[in-house]
Amino acid sequence: MSPDEKMKLLDAEDTTCHFHGHEFQVVFYCHTCQKLLCPQCLTRGQSSTSSNHTNHVYLEVKEAVEVAKDDIEKILAKIMDQFNHKKIMKIKLQTRLQTLKVRR
Repeated sequence: MSPDEKMKLLDAEDTTCHFHGHEFQVVFYCHTCQKLLCPQCLTRGQSSTSSNHTNHVYLEVKEAVEVAKDDIEKILAKIMDQFNHKKIMKIKLQTRLQTLKVRR
């Protein structure tokens, strides 16, 4: 299933702005606040007491998802490298242990 097909499966409630109602869909992700934003949130803020996100770093949701996926893939690659290194070390240690047992 393509990423676009997966996005279409999202329920409308998942993309509706919780601050500005059903007429606004979240289309941005504020990296600074780590919140989803609709166009209203971006320019007017999310409440009467909050400031807008004008000076914040934000991306379109689809782009933010791609960035997050890339970050996760990099972390997973690091974990796999560490796992493989530990696996090799285990084999070396087991071989060394067998060698020591044979010498006895």
